[in-house]
Amino acid sequence: MHREAFPSLPPLPEAIVLEHLTPYGTKMSLAVLVAALVAYAAATALFLAHLLLLMRGPRTAPLATWGLRGLMVGIVLHAVGKGMRAAAVGTLPFTDGQESLGGLALVVAVLFVWAARRYRVPVLGAFATPFVVVSLAASLAFSTDTGVVPDALRSAWFPLHLSLALSANAFFAVAGIAAAAFLYQETMLKTRRLSTFKLMPPLPILEEISHRFIMTGFLLLTLAMVAGSFFAKQMWGAYWSWDPKQCWTLVTWLAFAGILHARVTIGWRGRRAAWATVTAVVLVVVAMVGLNALVPTRHGGAFDGEKNQPRLRSSPEDVGAAGAQP
Repeated sequence: MHREAFPSLPPLPEAIVLEHLTPYGTKMSLAVLVAALVAYAAATALFLAHLLLLMRGPRTAPLATWGLRGLMVGIVLHAVGKGMRAAAVGTLPFTDGQESLGGLALVVAVLFVWAARRYRVPVLGAFATPFVVVSLAASLAFSTDTGVVPDALRSAWFPLHLSLALSANAFFAVAGIAAAAFLYQETMLKTRRLSTFKLMPPLPILEEISHRFIMTGFLLLTLAMVAGSFFAKQMWGAYWSWDPKQCWTLVTWLAFAGILHARVTIGWRGRRAAWATVTAVVLVVVAMVGLNALVPTRHGGAFDGEKNQPRLRSSPEDVGAAGAQP
């Protein structure tokens, strides 16, 4: 009865452990991801040149246009690389924290392209694309993936929880980028650098972008925590186990809840809200990347350790053993 309440996906085929896997997947998917990184780096250079040349007076709209095109090329290559990786392992291509960081880069890039077109703020590419480049580069450089998909990924709750959490983090990242641009723009205004001030999006637009992305990210994070609690129940026998990752995620959720609540109740906007947003995004980055390296957590690695990542409670071996007992 307990196992029926928490369904699992069918057992993964033996072929998921490929003979020619590199530390980050197949050689071909790695090559495509490196090409995506090059495209992102080129887009970053174009966006930075756009911003720097704007400060000197001439109109450089073509640079921003080509920057967006380069970013979209990177997005396509990145998506293809992740798709190849998913086909190789037979599940979502986010089996460890480093791979998730690469996925975060992809979603942030997509969200920025949408925001740049929706709000007409291509100049924010000078703030967003460096984040994308650093995230993907770190994902490629520090991945510890071995090509083995652990039993935990058979859970039907895991893809839902991971997709929601990754999307929430991406929305928060874009909100943090807009908040950082808000602080930069406000500093330019206070120091009377009006030539630079005129190049950036208006402060109300930056604030609106940050607020809307926080609202969406908060909703996604809430749903991710609900799905994660069911996954924890299936994996470890309890909805909540005071795991450091769970606790830190709760702190992050409370931080963003406080930002939204303060905006509604006391009209908390402007510089204080921007600094609070940047601080909360730092909490997100720590929870996603740094926490596993600092303290033991059941969310560490690819859920394959004996000590911190127990096997799925309803694995096929457990079912077979239970059936064999008199």
